[in-house]
Amino acid sequence: LGTGAFSSVRLGRLDDRVSAIKFIAQRHATAALKEVEILRLLDHSAIPKLHFVKRTESFVAIAMEFCPG
Repeated sequence: LGTGAFSSVRLGRLDDRVSAIKFIAQRHATAALKEVEILRLLDHSAIPKLHFVKRTESFVAIAMEFCPG
């Protein structure tokens, strides 16, 4: 879906849900986990819902609701 300075976003599927999955390099994990913390606090129709977070040795993956358009 896109690439930025610190991450790339790809389309993924979990069960029957389509998700936008943001992959962030481990060296930027602090900022990524701060983003997750904020997403967990927010509940608004204009903000994608957080599905899950997975952390590995090389990246942090943040799966969010896919909002086409």
